Amino acid sequence: MAAAGAAVLLPDEVSAFASGKWQTTPSLAVTIKESDSEIKGVVSLTGLREAYNSLVANCGQ
Repeated sequence: MAAAGAAVLLPDEVSAFASGKWQTTPSLAVTIKESDSEIKGVVSLTGLREAYNSLVANCGQ
């Protein structure tokens, strides 16, 4: 148990995905669809690997 906002808990399969090779991809194209609306964009993943490794190193598991 942790106080609200004190931890991010991921299921095992999501943790495996988050630590995978895709971290070296420079960006991620996303499309969000709802009813008749569609939003497209690109999310920069620059620094993701370093951020993930820092979280793993500094947060109890």
